[in-house]
Amino acid sequence: MRAKIMEIVDLSGWEEMINDIFESVKEFIVFLLVKLLELLMYIARPLYISLIAIGVMLYVISPTYRHMRYIYGGIILAIFAEVVLPYMVNTLLSA
Repeated sequence: MRAKIMEIVDLSGWEEMINDIFESVKEFIVFLLVKLLELLMYIARPLYISLIAIGVMLYVISPTYRHMRYIYGGIILAIFAEVVLPYMVNTLLSA
């Protein structure tokens, strides 16, 4: 009796269609995340250059630790923008 019911209700086409929909949604989300991360990289580059330049200028004028923090912050942002973000983009694209 169960085999007869399974013959009437053929779900193989539905399963494939649902898998295709989920795959399309996954590709769209990965595309959005990659574009967002690329936007963050484009924003971070001028930001860390500006931070380091301002820190160097201020440190030359009066060498204090407060001015060195701009340089340290710029270096940390540079590492994040040039190492971590591209790694995340490559990881998302290879998944």
